[in-house]
Amino acid sequence: MSSNVLLKGKKLVIYIILPSIILFMSILWLDKNDFTNFLGYYMPLIFGFIIGLFNSKFYKWKVYFYRPLQVIITSILISYLSFLFTMYSFPLLAPVLEDLVILLKITNNKNNITLEILINYWVFAVAPIVVFFVYKIIFYYPKKMLTVIILLITLLIFGMMGYFSYHNFGKISYVIHLLWQPLMALALQLILYQEEVKDLFRKKSPTKS
Repeated sequence: MSSNVLLKGKKLVIYIILPSIILFMSILWLDKNDFTNFLGYYMPLIFGFIIGLFNSKFYKWKVYFYRPLQVIITSILISYLSFLFTMYSFPLLAPVLEDLVILLKITNNKNNITLEILINYWVFAVAPIVVFFVYKIIFYYPKKMLTVIILLITLLIFGMMGYFSYHNFGKISYVIHLLWQPLMALALQLILYQEEVKDLFRKKSPTKS
């Protein structure tokens, strides 16, 4: 295996993993420094900045000024757009969610449906889908089956996180609180860099004589 392939592999790992690490550390720092009540306002900013910073080459809009800066600004706006849509659409659709919970027999009594149940559905089912599709507006997603698989696996993991969060298994809920955006960022990076990952593995594979 050539040193060039190894170097490309290391850079690829950094571009895929580092955004999640930065986001995790940022949320942890904000949480430890009593910014908990403002996380909803800071985190779309940080998320948008990090995703824009690492994905300039996948940007599909026309560039009007310095490309990296335009991508970061656009990504921040998109991040806030998904956040505001998710937050303000919830009160409008909450009655529909109540009926859905009854239909799925999660509870047999509408009076037993708590706001926490509905919020868990929204945060761990609707919000990830919104982020995936909103970022598709500005970034090129490969039209591959792997993109769908990554999306479905991510939603499955979020569904499990929602279950544990609702049932509040000790400190698991706190860990889930820290992992939502890092996991979301990892899924986006895997989608965006999937072709480069496949190319790298093809280069690593020994050629047949």
